[in-house]
Amino acid sequence: MPPINPGDEVNAEINLTASDGTTMSLQGTMTVTEAPPTPEPIPPDPNPEPTPPGPNPEGSAEWIYPTSMIVSTLETGHVGHVYGWGGDAFGYGYAYSLEGAPGGVTIDRDTGRISIQNALSVGDKAFKVVVDDREDTELTARFDFTLQVKQGVTSNRTGDQILHKTYDVTSGAWGQASGNDWTNAIKAMRIAIINDQIAAGEGNHRAEIVWQRGKEYNYTWNRFHTGIQYFKSVAQGAGAPPIMKCTRNDPNDPYNSGPLGTESSTAMRYQGSIKSYCAKVNSTNVGDDTVTLKTAGDSSRLKVGRYHAVMSGAQQLGGYPPNVKHIDYVKVVSITGSTVKLDRKLKYAHKDDYWEDPNDWACFGKAYIVPWDMHPANSTDPMLPRLIQRGQFINLNFTPGSSDISYVESFVEMYFEGCTIPNPQFTMSNFVTTKDCSLHGGEPDKMTEQAVYDNCNNDAEMGGATGVQYFLIRGGNHRCMQVSPRQLRAIDTVIDAKQSTYLNVPFSTAYNGPCWEYEFDNVNFIADGSQATWTWGNPPVSPITLGNNSWVDDGSGSKNRLVIQRSFGPFQDWLTWAYEGLMIMKGTVQTPGDYGVITKISSPNDGSALWLDIKWIKGTKPTSGNLVIPQHGSRKMIWLNGTKISKGSWLDPSYMNQLGTPTERDFPAGIDEVV
Repeated sequence: MPPINPGDEVNAEINLTASDGTTMSLQGTMTVTEAPPTPEPIPPDPNPEPTPPGPNPEGSAEWIYPTSMIVSTLETGHVGHVYGWGGDAFGYGYAYSLEGAPGGVTIDRDTGRISIQNALSVGDKAFKVVVDDREDTELTARFDFTLQVKQGVTSNRTGDQILHKTYDVTSGAWGQASGNDWTNAIKAMRIAIINDQIAAGEGNHRAEIVWQRGKEYNYTWNRFHTGIQYFKSVAQGAGAPPIMKCTRNDPNDPYNSGPLGTESSTAMRYQGSIKSYCAKVNSTNVGDDTVTLKTAGDSSRLKVGRYHAVMSGAQQLGGYPPNVKHIDYVKVVSITGSTVKLDRKLKYAHKDDYWEDPNDWACFGKAYIVPWDMHPANSTDPMLPRLIQRGQFINLNFTPGSSDISYVESFVEMYFEGCTIPNPQFTMSNFVTTKDCSLHGGEPDKMTEQAVYDNCNNDAEMGGATGVQYFLIRGGNHRCMQVSPRQLRAIDTVIDAKQSTYLNVPFSTAYNGPCWEYEFDNVNFIADGSQATWTWGNPPVSPITLGNNSWVDDGSGSKNRLVIQRSFGPFQDWLTWAYEGLMIMKGTVQTPGDYGVITKISSPNDGSALWLDIKWIKGTKPTSGNLVIPQHGSRKMIWLNGTKISKGSWLDPSYMNQLGTPTERDFPAGIDEVV
């Protein structure tokens, strides 16, 4: 057969068969055409456009803060914290990791603490912060994050460079010790640091304060780190850690006589008139990034570009500092009329009609915005304290003199590593971390966003944390604890009563503040004290007896508002532990009987009563008899991964919901899990 070429006409026959078996034949002439050429393969794009990420799963974290940090080419170690918020997880319910970060940049899974192991080069380093819901591992969110790396220099700073400078009091640059008393030299060194800080400009100065190993530094003024915005106070050389000891002996002033102290940079400094420096704001919602001033003229009390605290929810009668259920640390970006723009979204809802004693200067119940970094950088007194942005104490031995109190406040980031710290009382700060430290007792204190004890050992009883939003204890050995943060998590930890005759049990709760979510993961409670249980009993709060005036109209036309008069003896119990979402009942947590849920808390402006709006769930709303709430507002407790009690027995702590404990129970039907 001769070859067939394109353009030739050929006779062709096509036979077709239908599905029913019938056939058809088609005949005719066809013209041969040329087959299309085989396409050349397309080489891969050497610089492909990235595939846009899909949306984060519904219920995962909705935002992180911050989304960037400024560091220098000379900075290593701890540089800041990131937190996720806004998803289905309760509060601080997230775990963290990084994707695409430069080598040596890490994030702590449990705390969001970012560290740099190897110095970075100048330029923006972009990567992802991955935020996982710890309880629901399918809820993972990814967020863009940038480390803005500026040039670090040790002299002749220009432009946006960051000046790093070392200060050694033993150099003689600020005088010599008088005997072993370094007070005058230390004071002069601090003045030099502050002056260098002012000259470098806001945020452009890093101080490394070195203390020689094997030396003892005595002083009569313990507040010499006050107002230094970025510092590392570190041991240098070989030998034993330097001993830091205050020799002031003033029995009337134990805080200034302890080994460590700092002064306040906040409105809290002005006891007796604090509120005159603050501004009331309208109610806010979770996720708001503005607040609205009640009085536009109060804007003069705020400082654009500076840190403030939005706070509310008094949970203590009397005392100092103020103790609140909710606090958000924020920067003010701008002020337009009554509208104050913030640099981040609020984690909490702050209410402008919450209970407050109007005659108590230290009672903050209603929503306020409070200056936290209020003093000018340049003034007739440049030594007035500024807020410490990031202060680190590394490998120092703080030693008691006449007082053992280590009192530190007014930090955005407070960080101790490898230190010996007697009686630590850390307060009124955003992030507080102690890592690999030896502690003696102490009181994590009020208006603190996050407190972390990471692989620390404590040889004495610890109490407090009533004003801490999140308290993480990871690793280490601890004596008895009596703490009541809003949220507690203990991991891989031993809590040992050690024959205690004071607190008696390994773990118990302090008075002020509701206990929202407490998680124990691989914790060993050693009930070796005078009471052989892991905790104390936790009966309901003092009952309120209903009468003719107990229920009033809540504004809807129905009498669903329970009135608790300020004159009621156990008034503070109810103020301290009540919150929206808490069960109110006729019985106990174990057998609540008829019950309802608190949907709103408010009060008259004169503070004469606490108003609890109640949605009744089970049974008929009672008009006589007693009603109670769980003591400490105990909400949810979780035991994980072999948490156990040694040398003791279980005692039910009466949390509404318990998971993994010897007495498990779900939330009662209709009780909202969200606070």
